[in-house]
Amino acid sequence: MATFNQVLNFLDMQGPVRLPYATNENIVFEATADKCQRGPRMGQPVIRVTSGRQTNILIYAQDWGNSYTKSGTLIAHIYDALNPYIDRHILRRWE
Repeated sequence: MATFNQVLNFLDMQGPVRLPYATNENIVFEATADKCQRGPRMGQPVIRVTSGRQTNILIYAQDWGNSYTKSGTLIAHIYDALNPYIDRHILRRWE
């Protein structure tokens, strides 16, 4: 599995990645690299998963690799969705 920083750098360079899952066909989820904009974690790097204009999940470095975020949000499915993109990008750099 890619590290948090590898995924964050990939999303920062490539822009938003459309995730291959949805609750229905009208809702599309995208992952982007961002920084927390308020609260005690302000300024920390974050992977933001959104649908439309609504943020659904914020993943911080200390959450990466866990099944759930510190706040209890399930994120295990995010790894399955993002890792194929990251693996292809990393493999291309080594070829």
